[in-house]
Amino acid sequence: MLCDDVMLNSISQGFLSSEALQEAYQDDTASNLVIMLLRFIVSAEIKRRDDFFLPFILGMYDDPPACVDTFCQRY
Repeated sequence: MLCDDVMLNSISQGFLSSEALQEAYQDDTASNLVIMLLRFIVSAEIKRRDDFFLPFILGMYDDPPACVDTFCQRY
C-alpha cells in the first residue's frame, strides 16, 4: 500500500525519518504506482486544458498526434 494510517501518523508526528520514507518508496511496486498516479493526474490536466497544451504537443514531434486525447492515450 502506498500510504496507510500508520505511515501518515508517523510522518506527522516526526517519528519517520526522511531516509526511512525514501526506503519505503524505493520498492518497485510502490514507485510504479506513484508514477502511474502522476501520469493520470497530468493526463487529466492536459485534457482539461487541451486548448492550452495542444500547441506544445504539436511542436514536440515531427509526426504529431492529431489531438490531445490521442497524445494522452499514446504517451
